[in-house]
Amino acid sequence: MTEKHAYDPARRDASWQMIQPGLYVDPAGHGHVFPDEVLAYMQVIYPDAGFHATDPEDLKLVMKVARDLFHNHKVDVQLIHHHRTKH
Repeated sequence: MTEKHAYDPARRDASWQMIQPGLYVDPAGHGHVFPDEVLAYMQVIYPDAGFHATDPEDLKLVMKVARDLFHNHKVDVQLIHHHRTKH
């Protein structure tokens, strides 16, 4: 018998759909932004732009852009701390 785990909006798993690196939709239809992953992707596609996935100012920039985008489309935003696992 397979054990079914309850959906946890703070824990990304294989049921989440990646829209692009760092941007996901969970099984309940909620969007999630992982700023460090967005920045890592930006480093690859725009290597000369100087983005750093661990730079606090770059992380703040990603969150500001995301919040502004959501606010302009009248989307409710809830900040949560995601459980991260190291591979």
